[in-house]
Amino acid sequence: MEATWNQLVDNYINQGQDSRSREEIERCAKIDSANGPLFKACEAVNCGAFENGNQKFDRCGRCKKVNRHFPMSPVNLTITCLRRQSVYCGKNCQRQAWKTHKSVCCAEGQHEPSLPSQEAIRRSCTESFQREAVNIAERNATLSMLRDALDQTSFPRT
Repeated sequence: MEATWNQLVDNYINQGQDSRSREEIERCAKIDSANGPLFKACEAVNCGAFENGNQKFDRCGRCKKVNRHFPMSPVNLTITCLRRQSVYCGKNCQRQAWKTHKSVCCAEGQHEPSLPSQEAIRRSCTESFQREAVNIAERNATLSMLRDALDQTSFPRT
């Protein structure tokens, strides 16, 4: 999935119609195998640093190592938390972000942030589904009124 998507992003870039740099478009649109951003942003407030092809940021050690144990399981089952591994460009950023991050670190429902392109697609789909739901509701109301009218109308039999 990600290879196909990322190839489409490359094709878009190669068209040369977008004024943004290749790097900026890739940061905004390319995904990894978990459908998260391929180039992750440092999660410290006001940092703004991004990973690139040569540099990968450090992950939160607790997010990376937490295991979920299932004592009632007939086998010794452990699942590593891979839902989100918060990333930081350095120790200073990680320390600065800890006050905020510790409240969500390894919590249920924790997830990797979406890319701007993923958010735009989600909003577009949500709006389309909402419009279609309104159209369906209007058609159903019209059909219901038509059924009621037909039920109250007697037609002469031939």
